[in-house]
Amino acid sequence: MAKLTLKEFRCVVDTDEMGDESPYFLTWVGDLRIQDCRLKFTRKAFWENKVSPGPWWPVNDVVVDSDDFDLNPLRTLALSAMVEEDEGTDLKGVEVEAINDRMRTVLRSHAELFQAQDPQFISTMRNTLRSEILGKLSSAVGADDDLMEEDGHRAVRRVVLTGTGNLDLVTFKGGNGEYQARYRKD
Repeated sequence: MAKLTLKEFRCVVDTDEMGDESPYFLTWVGDLRIQDCRLKFTRKAFWENKVSPGPWWPVNDVVVDSDDFDLNPLRTLALSAMVEEDEGTDLKGVEVEAINDRMRTVLRSHAELFQAQDPQFISTMRNTLRSEILGKLSSAVGADDDLMEEDGHRAVRRVVLTGTGNLDLVTFKGGNGEYQARYRKD
């Protein structure tokens, strides 16, 4: 059984927003072998306007814990995005499901053509996830959440699934801020 967990994150430099921050994460895992995917929305109430530069914040949110997903980097791609919440989350369960449905469609249309490490496949999936998140954020009533991205630093980051235990840090930059997230693969 393979398990991927968003273990913790930290704010290295806070964004231009006033006051402390309220991040949330979207982690997508797609498996070309089974042609299926999962999108996990991660947000904890105790982060609400409390996150500032400093210590690691515990998360321990399981993204995938399944016999179906083996998390083999030759067949599986994992992507992550971070959103800075302003006055309530703009993405809810329905929006997250719609994003995952679209990602599943794109994954299935590319499953026979690519391997998970193919740069063109990675780029297509990153761009699709970014586009879907931005579309849902912009269409939300009172939309004011911000996808963490800046020129030259893609909003959607790849979670490198090589090895087990703590994986390479995933860095998000945007709004003059920087965050790091740590995933664990067991």
